[in-house]
Amino acid sequence: RSLLRHGIAGTSMPSFKVLPDDDIEAVVDYVIYLSIRGEVERGLLMRATYDLNLESGERLIDAEQLGLATGAERQAAVESNTVDLVTNVARKWAEAQALPVPLPPDGLPLFGSELTSDAERERLDESIAHGRELFQGKIANCASCHGPLGAGDGAVNDFDDWTKDWTTQAGLDPLDKQQLRPMLRLGALKPRHILPRDLRFGIFRGGSHPEDLYARIVLGIEGTPMPALPLQPENPLGLRESDVWDLINFLLSLPS
Repeated sequence: RSLLRHGIAGTSMPSFKVLPDDDIEAVVDYVIYLSIRGEVERGLLMRATYDLNLESGERLIDAEQLGLATGAERQAAVESNTVDLVTNVARKWAEAQALPVPLPPDGLPLFGSELTSDAERERLDESIAHGRELFQGKIANCASCHGPLGAGDGAVNDFDDWTKDWTTQAGLDPLDKQQLRPMLRLGALKPRHILPRDLRFGIFRGGSHPEDLYARIVLGIEGTPMPALPLQPENPLGLRESDVWDLINFLLSLPS
């Protein structure tokens, strides 16, 4: 909803704040539907590829049975092969809850806010410096993909989960065209590189508000190599909430 209302500055994603609230909600529902459909399609492709013996004629839907069935029976046969998968995917969306974003620590100014004293400027500089250490350090390890300065020049040969779904299970190297050719002839999607964002432009997937960045850091981005970062106290070796805000200040400072 926030992205629809505010858009993403620096991209072709505009603000739709002129739309009535009911229309915003309708767009949100449709995007969720697209996500559910895509995940179900991935699940069916995985099942067809790895669980069925296609050479022996095994299919998700028995063509001979469908040829003899009535329209209602055909529909029932289709649903019996997909209903559990659809239900499980839809249940995750129905049970999902928005991440409660805590307030920054007392006395911590956020980059871009108005600073009224030398003490605030010093506190912000310390936060940015600590955020840089976290970005380049082993726990957050952001630099392994985004590069030490956030230029997006770290990992350049990684792929999205659509590619990894079938190449990993088949033991294929997505960079080896010779290995991939038989699978591509069978209809596999071409491997799709997923390049880390150059954060120096200040264009962040999911929005550039501090609370948006908090969610991306804590939850990660599903379907991509961007993981959720470990947090204390669940993980004693993870980041503290204050560390996340320092990391956010560093990210917000990169375009300056």
